[in-house]
Amino acid sequence: MPARANDAFGRFLIKRTVYAVMPPHAEYELTPLGRPLTEPVIALGTWASDPIRDIDVAREAFDAQERIQGDSPVPFK
Repeated sequence: MPARANDAFGRFLIKRTVYAVMPPHAEYELTPLGRPLTEPVIALGTWASDPIRDIDVAREAFDAQERIQGDSPVPFK
């Protein structure tokens, strides 16, 4: 878990339980304040991943066109 989760905001949303065992082990769970964020975070993840297949198809088509044309364009600087 990123260090930012340890800040004040994260402590109110995520509960971290550390176990004194070897190897070290910690468990994370949402607090009552964080639980309502589950649905919006899942929706955001879905929104971000839905176009992945379309992006992959477009990238493959672009790469194929690049191979046909031979020269690739100069990358942006």
